[in-house]
Amino acid sequence: FFSQVLFGSYLLTTMADKYLVEVNDNLKAIELNLNPVKVGKNVKEGVHMRAFWGSTISFFLAFVGWFALSPIAVDVASSIGICENQMYPPEEYPKRKAYLKFKKVNTNEPYCRFGKVPNADNPTDCAEAGAGDDATLSKYNTEVLGSCICTAGTHCADTITYSGVGSVGVTIFVRVALGTLLERFGPVNVQAILLCFGAFWVAL
Repeated sequence: FFSQVLFGSYLLTTMADKYLVEVNDNLKAIELNLNPVKVGKNVKEGVHMRAFWGSTISFFLAFVGWFALSPIAVDVASSIGICENQMYPPEEYPKRKAYLKFKKVNTNEPYCRFGKVPNADNPTDCAEAGAGDDATLSKYNTEVLGSCICTAGTHCADTITYSGVGSVGVTIFVRVALGTLLERFGPVNVQAILLCFGAFWVAL
């Protein structure tokens, strides 16, 4: 019995000496050393720090891939043709509420050049030119409309909202499924598959 204990202790010590970071009796790292040298020269030497850097980098890649959509959501909406001015061209549908309420952000210039009727909160049309206005100009200032109108109440805005809610909801089921996959295929394989799957959609 004692010989087995001594041999086990010797084996653990010998194995521990082969790692570049300090480990405990279970051969798990008990120090965090960010020195690039600690990734090791072979498969075994720097296994702990390679696992650390691999998981850290993959996490940030997944994080960027997941949240990068928000800043470019309008561009994505434009690319798939769900913007208000793509579905309802202002020349054909000048009285769409999204247009009537629209103001250019940087100049505060409104779509309705001479005001709105019956009121600004619930307009049904743009007002006609008044006595002091240039009657040669159209009451609809379509030039202020950007490449994609995706304001609140439009199909575009609803699609982005529902897709966000749906994507968060799906993660609940994914987390449950991942537990089984991790037990069966291991964390490295599952992480690699998820990153490759996510990279395909991000690349699109």
